[in-house]
Amino acid sequence: MNTENTDQPEFSNGQKGSQATAAPTKLQIHYLDLLRRLQDAKYSYEEDPGREEWILQAIYKSSYAAFRSCVEHGVEEMAKSIVEMGHTTD
Repeated sequence: MNTENTDQPEFSNGQKGSQATAAPTKLQIHYLDLLRRLQDAKYSYEEDPGREEWILQAIYKSSYAAFRSCVEHGVEEMAKSIVEMGHTTD
């Protein structure tokens, strides 16, 4: 009988477990921070009345690339929460 739990994600550093219990690595933090900053830029630029569409499209593509990097590095749920929470204030 196989007792290994295959429901838990495997992180890029080889650890297994839920995202809530595993501390993110420096690389994961980098991609999450990048995604957060791009989301903030997106919301700020969307409100700019003089915005140029090509810049907005570049921000969208960059945000998607940062999100995919988060997924590839095992922090998909954290990335989803950043995207879903909308504009953050400092």
